[in-house]
Amino acid sequence: MTLRTDLDRLAATATALRPATLTALRRIAELERDVDGFPPRSDNTGGSRGSTSPVERVVLGPGHSPLALTRDRQALTVGIEHHLAGLEHLLRLAARYGAVPISSSALRCTGGDGTPGALEWGDPGCTNIAEAGRSTGLCVACRNRRDRWKRTRAEVA
Repeated sequence: MTLRTDLDRLAATATALRPATLTALRRIAELERDVDGFPPRSDNTGGSRGSTSPVERVVLGPGHSPLALTRDRQALTVGIEHHLAGLEHLLRLAARYGAVPISSSALRCTGGDGTPGALEWGDPGCTNIAEAGRSTGLCVACRNRRDRWKRTRAEVA
């Protein structure tokens, strides 16, 4: 496959991802309420509507156990966060060469990845929005930590 074909596949997948993920998350939430036996509302008699009996839980099978539903929900959300971070990194890399006009306000902070002293001041787990109008790819908190690190290094030298 060519790079252009891969990029076309990526665009088509990204277009389909949002509605599919939202539908899946809504369905998982419904199943979690039903399998747990605690729907969001109850009737006026003190009982709950739509609760699942132990027999129904067995019929639903292991694919719909509370643990499996929670695991699948977490896999969806964490997977999207990881892939989003990777795609934002690719956008930053392409923007470095002027290939892609991007809005830095839409990108996540790099946490200092690949910059001098990042092992001392960086936060690789930072998920804040990068500061708009700057090419550093850092959020305000990470930029402040980097600036403080630079000042202390200058004072020592």
